[in-house]
Amino acid sequence: MENVIKEEKLLEKIVTLIKQARGNVAHAINYEMAILYWNIGKIVKEEIVRNKRARYGERVIQSLSSQLTMNYGTGFSLQNIWHMVKFYEVYPILSAARRELGGLSWTHIKTIIYLNDKLRRVFYVILCKKEQWNTRMLEERINSMLYERTALSRFPQKTIAMHLKGLSNKDKITP
Repeated sequence: MENVIKEEKLLEKIVTLIKQARGNVAHAINYEMAILYWNIGKIVKEEIVRNKRARYGERVIQSLSSQLTMNYGTGFSLQNIWHMVKFYEVYPILSAARRELGGLSWTHIKTIIYLNDKLRRVFYVILCKKEQWNTRMLEERINSMLYERTALSRFPQKTIAMHLKGLSNKDKITP
């Protein structure tokens, strides 16, 4: 009986290590993919979109998307490249994007970048991280207007920012 208990504990320890390692790998992949997509968005924005020749730019991006998709898979669809450009536009400073969005998947980021209000974005990012929401949960919370339904959204912007900083740093927000 004692040997069975020792085996179970050994198995439990190893399973915990495996789960932690897998989580670390997923986190590292998400981190690197976000940096890659931000850089692609930056290059596209600066090199193509800036030229203000809409038809030319769209044609070039379509060609770019086709070539990348052929070589690297569906993550480089035309729509996804436009998401990358939007990501760069919303977070033009990479260190700020890494600091704020670190730990979120590309799917989370794609959802967050289309929120127009910065404080609203910060609110959902913080709660997404703290509550470990999957993308579906994040979308449900946004669609249910969670931010707008909280008392926090009725405060002045400086007060909201202060409360969000408190939530981010200390896991505390006022009732």
